[in-house]
Amino acid sequence: MFRNQIWLLSTSQHFMRVETALPERVPSSCVRLKYLYCGICGSDVSYYEGYRPIKEPISLGHEFVAQVIEVGSMVSEFSEGDYVVSDLNYRCTKCEYCNSNRSHLCIENTASLFSNRAFAKYGDIDHSYLAKVQNAHDMKIYTLVEPLSCIIHGVSLVRAYFSESALIMGCGNLGLCLAFYLKSVLQTPKIYVYDHNQARIKALCAALEVLPYNGENCDIVFDVTGTIDGLSSAINAASFCRRVCSFSHLYGFGGREMVYDTLCRQEIQVHLPLRNGERKNLDQAAWLITEQWKHNLTADLFDLFPIENIDEAFTRKNKINKCKYVIHCN
Repeated sequence: MFRNQIWLLSTSQHFMRVETALPERVPSSCVRLKYLYCGICGSDVSYYEGYRPIKEPISLGHEFVAQVIEVGSMVSEFSEGDYVVSDLNYRCTKCEYCNSNRSHLCIENTASLFSNRAFAKYGDIDHSYLAKVQNAHDMKIYTLVEPLSCIIHGVSLVRAYFSESALIMGCGNLGLCLAFYLKSVLQTPKIYVYDHNQARIKALCAALEVLPYNGENCDIVFDVTGTIDGLSSAINAASFCRRVCSFSHLYGFGGREMVYDTLCRQEIQVHLPLRNGERKNLDQAAWLITEQWKHNLTADLFDLFPIENIDEAFTRKNKINKCKYVIHCN
């Protein structure tokens, strides 16, 4: 019997370690994974902090890189030893959304095939979610792939509205991915960043040669704070350009009425990208991290926690001076 350990978020907003067993045989359409690293997403944090109610202990963690240890009988594109990252979306390929280049909105998106998530030692994941990555010297860089795919999708929705300058509000996980994409890929001339944590600003400016925000008017403001206060600050900063692209999905947060009132009073146009768009964005993100990420930057931008200290990683999030924090699963 294949023994496993899963860290489940309980109704008391703490992780508990559960010993369980995986099936003796891998389900025919699945790939058995040994999780290596998993980044902490804002959606994970919103569950931990109680903004999204938990009816039962739940399994979290989707920004992972893992190694294949076994494949199901119907799986041909993966082999033992491959390294993989994951899409978060199920795409049926048949519905009206899948057939109109909006497969991230698939009507079957909530299909419960993405289970036993990556705050664990092992997991069986349906092969359709997975994409191969190369064996890198530091595998935790691939925890950037899934959030970067979301950035690629969101930026594609507003690319026509900025050319010279952009302001990024928030220097955490998504802020890091956004700064990397705007600077290294799109080569946006002026990229400004702001965060309540000055150490994160300093780290991001030094690593990617972006600029600390000093009140300049920009073509567009990106909100990646994950907070009501951060979104309000982004809206105020956009009083001149009148365009905000917000990746903060504030489900359950209070104070949203005030944000709506401000948007109306200042005639701010707001874009709210959801998930990562088409599957090609995940593949592009994996390629970009492999080819263009400067590996010497990882130590300055990443904070690593062993999985046994997972609660510490969540409770200390506002005091962590690195931009991305990652759980070491194995």
